[in-house]
Order: sequence, then C-alpha cells, then structure tokens
Amino acid sequence: MKQLTVILALWLPLTGLTQTNLPGLLIEAENFSRKEPAKGDFARPAKNPSCSGGEYLVRFHEEGRCYYGFTVPAGGLYRGWLRYARRTGDGTIAITLNGKEMKAPLPATGSLEGAGAWKWTKLFEQNLSPGKHTLVLRNAAIRPDCIFISTVTKPPEITKLTDVTSSEALPADVQAKLAKPIEPVFPDWLKDCSRYQLPRWYDEVRVCAHTRLSSKLQNLPIFFQAGQAIASLGFKQFARHIKSGDEAAWWPSRVGAVQDWAKNRNVAKELIDDAHKNRLRIMVYHRHMEDGYMAKQHPDWVCVGPGGKYLHTKRGDNLCFNSPYVDYLIQRQLELVDLGADAFYYDEVHMPKSGCWCRFCKEKFKVETGVDHPTAVNPADPVYRKLIEFNNATIERAFLRIRRALHARNPEVVMLIGSNTYPGLGDPHLSHRLFRIADAMKTEFSLPARPGVSRVFSRDATLKPIPRDIRIGMGYALSRDATDGRPPHVWCHGLLDSESACFATAGMIAHGCVANLDNNEREIPNPALFKDAVALGNRVAPAFAGMRPLHWAAVHFSELARNRHLPNESAAWKQVIYPSVGAYQALSRARLPVRVLTDSHLEEGALDGYRVLFLPAPKDLTGTMRQNVAKFKAAGGLVIEQQPSWEWHDPNGGQEKATAEFLRAITGESVLVPVQALGGPPTMHCESYVAPDRKRLTVALVNDFSWVATGTQGNEDQADEPRQKRAPQSSKRTESEPVKTKRPSPCQGVTVVLRVHAQPKQITNLMTGQTLTTRQAGNTWEVSVPDFPILAVLRIEL
Repeated sequence: MKQLTVILALWLPLTGLTQTNLPGLLIEAENFSRKEPAKGDFARPAKNPSCSGGEYLVRFHEEGRCYYGFTVPAGGLYRGWLRYARRTGDGTIAITLNGKEMKAPLPATGSLEGAGAWKWTKLFEQNLSPGKHTLVLRNAAIRPDCIFISTVTKPPEITKLTDVTSSEALPADVQAKLAKPIEPVFPDWLKDCSRYQLPRWYDEVRVCAHTRLSSKLQNLPIFFQAGQAIASLGFKQFARHIKSGDEAAWWPSRVGAVQDWAKNRNVAKELIDDAHKNRLRIMVYHRHMEDGYMAKQHPDWVCVGPGGKYLHTKRGDNLCFNSPYVDYLIQRQLELVDLGADAFYYDEVHMPKSGCWCRFCKEKFKVETGVDHPTAVNPADPVYRKLIEFNNATIERAFLRIRRALHARNPEVVMLIGSNTYPGLGDPHLSHRLFRIADAMKTEFSLPARPGVSRVFSRDATLKPIPRDIRIGMGYALSRDATDGRPPHVWCHGLLDSESACFATAGMIAHGCVANLDNNEREIPNPALFKDAVALGNRVAPAFAGMRPLHWAAVHFSELARNRHLPNESAAWKQVIYPSVGAYQALSRARLPVRVLTDSHLEEGALDGYRVLFLPAPKDLTGTMRQNVAKFKAAGGLVIEQQPSWEWHDPNGGQEKATAEFLRAITGESVLVPVQALGGPPTMHCESYVAPDRKRLTVALVNDFSWVATGTQGNEDQADEPRQKRAPQSSKRTESEPVKTKRPSPCQGVTVVLRVHAQPKQITNLMTGQTLTTRQAGNTWEVSVPDFPILAVLRIEL
C-alpha cells in the first residue's frame, strides 16, 4: 500500500490511508492527542471505508472534547476544515484554537453512510505563527472524520485507497500459496457438528429474557433477585451477564483473578441458582474477548495492530485466540458449567475484524500460508485478504476446541455464537464453518437492514434498495439455515410498547428464531411491555419444538464467489449477493418454502429433500460442489443458474424481469410445492416447518413486522453504564431505526394450500386455539385462515 509521504514541503502527515493533492496537514479525527473524558464511549473510533483513514468517531454527541496538537512550518493565514457527516438539521460546533473560543457551522450533509455523506465545513481562518498550536473540538451531533489545516483556500478531495485494486502483480509462487485455502470448505471436523441435535430445553422455548445486569449494578435489589421477576412475566429462559468485560471472575475461580466482592462469595452460583429456583434456564453472557488480569500477566497474548499498538474495545484489550489464552478461557468456562450454566452467550466479533499482528499470528500465518504476514490493513492487498481468511479460521478453531470441552463436560450445554454482521451478507468477517460449529447463532433484530451494514446501497445508485422486510427475513433465514436449521437467538432491544414487542416477537418466531427480548434493568419486571409478547411466544412454541425448516427450494449464498470480488463491494453485490437475495425475494413473495445454503452445505452435498436449487455464481463452484449439483440434477432436482441477463440489482426494471423469468423457470416444480400461502398483503411472510418423522407440519404466517423500531441511542449490548429509566415513547432512536407510526392492517383473505398424500387429520391455529377445516380441490387441500392482525401459526397433523 502506498502511503502519503509529503503534503507540503516541511509538513508530514499524521496518517497515511488517504490520498490528497493539496498542500496542508491532514489530521484523522481519531488521532487526537487526548480527550476528556479519557474513559467511556465519547469519541470512540469506528471503521468505515468511506472515511479518510478508514475510521471516524462515534458517540461524539456525548459531553466531551478532543484535543489536537499540530505544528505549522511558517507563519501566515491558515484555514482549518472539518470533514464530517450529519444526516439532518443544521447546527454548530464549538471549537477552541490556542485558547480562543469560536463556533463553526455544521450544515446537514444528508446522510450518515456512504461516500457522499462526508462534507467539509470551515472551522477557522486565522493568522498562525510558526510552531506548535492546539485545536479543541467540543461535542456535537456529528460523525467527525478528519481535519485539514492549510494556507490554501479549499479543502481536498478524499480518494480512498480501499477503492483501488492492487497495482503490483504478485510473484507466481506467492499467488499459488494464496490460492490454497486455510481450511477446506467442508473439513472433516465439521462432520460431527452437522449431526448435532439441540437439547429439548432449548428447542421447546421461543422467547427469552435478556438483561445487562453488570457488576456495576450489584447494589440494585434486582441484581440478586431477578429470577423471580423475570419468571413472573412468563419467561422460561433468561440470558444475563456473568462477566461483562475484562473484569475478574464473579466466582472464586481456580485460575486468573477474582473480583474482591466474589472472593468469599460465589456470586455466579447464586445467580445461576436463582434462575433455576425460578424454573428458568440461564444463558450466561460471558465476555470472552477481554481479561484485564491476563492481559497484564501475559502482554504477548494481547492482539496488536500493524503499528504494534494493543487492540482493544471499550471493554478492554483483545486477547488473541492464537495464544495460550484459549486454554485459560476453557478452564474458566468449565467452572461455569460445573456451577450449572445452561448455555454460553458469546457476543461480538471474537477476534479484531482487521486482523492481529501479535507474534503468535505472525508465526502461524507464515507457517500455514508460506507467505509473510501483511504489514498493513489494506483490503486491496491479496495478502491482507488472506489474513482475514486466516482470522476467520482462527476463530473457528478456537470455538471448536471450546465446544468439544463444554460438550464433553455437559452435552446439554448450548453455545450461542455471535455473528456480528454476517447476516448482512457483505462482510468477509466470519465464515459459514463457524456457524456449523455453533449450537445456535446469536444475531440482532434488524441487523441486515441497518445503514452501516447496507452502506453499499447509499454509495451505488445502480443498486436497487432491497425491501426492509426481505433484508431482515433473509438475515433470519441465513442465521437459522447456516446452523442446519437450528433456532438462532435474536436479540431485540429498546422496544417502546406492547404492540411493537408482539410484532417483533411474532416476526422472529415465525422465521424459526428465538425472540431474545431485552429488559431494561431498572424496569424489571415490565408486564405492560412484555407480558403479551411472552404469552404469544409461549402459546405458539409447541408448534416449533423439534421442527426444522421444510426443504423445497434452496438458494446458495456463496462466500467463495463473493470474496473473489471484494474489496469491490458493488461488484460483489451485483455479481453474487444480489442474485441470491433476488431469488430469495422472489420465492418469499410467492410464499414458497425457501432455505439458504452456505458453501459448506453445498460442498457436503446436503441437498436431501430439495426440489429446486438456485446457484448465483455457478462458475465459482468447487469441483466437489459441481459433483454434488450433478447428482442432485440426476436425481430429478431442478437446478437454476444465474443468467447474465438477470440483473436483479437494476433499479430500472431489471429485478422485475429477472424475477419473472426465474419464477417461470421453476413453474414445473412450484405447481407441486407441498405448502404455499395465497392472499394477504404482499409483505406477509409464510414459513413452513416439518417434524423429523414428517407426520406434522407447522405453517407460520406473519404480518409485516419490519416497521418495528428497536434500540435506544447506541445499538450494542453494552454493560458499561447502567441504563436509566426511559420516559414512555420518548427514547432516542438509533439513526438506523426509522419509527413508523402506522401499523399494518390485518392480514385478510389468506388461504394455505397443502399438497399432501391424504387429508390432514387436524389443523389448529395455535394463536386462537381454533380448529380449521379443509376443503379438497383436485389433488390439494385448502385451508382458509381467519383474518389475523399479527400472526397465525397452523399446527398440521398428517
């Protein structure tokens, strides 16, 4: 990667991930000399490839200030500009230059994401003497990117290196080494994982309570008495913190450090016992990436960046999974298994998304690839992209070891592994193999529809935006199907009222998920918000217990093909991702059963029961995948390959044309589909499930749930600060969650068509308890579904 080396004769840049052709000093906003307050979330860096240096500052609206020291080589009239993003509303920012206070305008830039979101505003125009100066930025409701100080009369145009492909051809031997995968698409160690069956206690429940009762809240009465309050709402599962960050253990651990308040008191056991006493299964939120004591004892275990600095989150330094830290982590978690923990809740990214430059990673990368570890974060560098693949394999191997250890101690313990942005389809961080290891995936309610995850649509006007309900629905399908149909936990926070909670819960459950409803710690219990949603979940749970998604149409989600186009996100979407989403949308809107297959499924040949297979990138299949597709076709399966004329992404009628041609291509099979819903609004979703013995079906029909806005300001599972009681209907929303005031009208005129061998013995709508009758129409059975406002769940006995 070529870094910027000189901007003005005597000026040196502070960072080098940005190119500009103007003389001056470019200061990345995240490179402040200090900030006040020094700790906390204010002015925390976040990654964004549209930004200078690849990062910007979040939480800048919170009270605080950032200090920037700079030196000018000669006296003269200097101007300072700030590059920032602000969606709506004009404002100002208070600054201080060498002790002099002033204000600068902050016009709205129109967006918070994408290359067009970032605009310049002039901060000052002042005569400066040669030497050192200090600029202070006060908090404002913006996303600061960088500062430019110069004698010129305009700020520079920013050219991102991440948009530039590598110009240097690698030697042939290096290219050959990089072409060899770190791990096979379907390694031998996945065979046991693919046969895994969830314990009944997990599979029989479809709604769970989540809290963020961190150690900072230990003096609240609810901290040790939450079990009874949570159970009073009807919950049967309870996810709560047992280690929120890098703090010491909450129990007298035999390894590592122990909290002072837990040295003579087994707090973890008390919390676990409190849940069990109230007939709750407890999923312990055990923060696995940070441990302050071990970071100090073994600094070589800490992840480092390319410049040698420790990598950390707001909760502490990241510990590397290629170091001996994993051995220590396993010992800690086995202690919690022995204390009675029913499940582990692993949040976040597991390893730094940008990679790790610690000695363990450098040595292992060289051994496994034969290539030197890359020197910088540069998505245009094939060696760096190999590091991301290596990073994903590191995570998989660590969780495989953890899984084997926990299941050996107690086979009933469940591992919920966080997927970060994986359901958003475009991020190469994490791979399909990790979720075959996972007993179940953890994701979040509307994650695929958030602007940050969907930033490519704000950057490329030739990409047609995908309907919100489809983005969320396919994210759920991938979260479920990547783990062989096992129900993922979907964290849902910041719900405003009972109706929102019921719609959100219905949407998650209908798509085969567990609704993980976040409870504000200072409002437990909150029956007005949660009682109806929990009752809904408990009422329909029996229809989903032991069931798995019905196989009929499979849409391949090809990470291999996508990654060959990255870092060009637009190309990856147009050539690979959008065809998969388009086929999924066509099938979903037609209310035909559709599942998502990952690369490891196709490599394994997991095609039993399917009748239709869609391949978005048929030329990018491995040899084994081609053989399995050929077998599927020879056995009578219909294979639909993406056609060059199918421009699903095209906003000028391309998607409509591709959808029509795709549906025509599957007409011969669709007229024989075993389950299909007709009628109702276009955004009603239909999801079908079947029992292992195929003697029972479940058909879930859910009204549009995508209108639900979730999340107060900040959308992460944070435990650092106690959440205050909110005023009803007044919580600030995230920028990603537009609130809709108009709820969808009830679903009317819905008919479920069944093509089964004989008349169903009984059909019950579990939402109402009503027994529904069937009428025969040729070789099909039709069921009229009474109008419903949110959800209908049909349990069909065959």
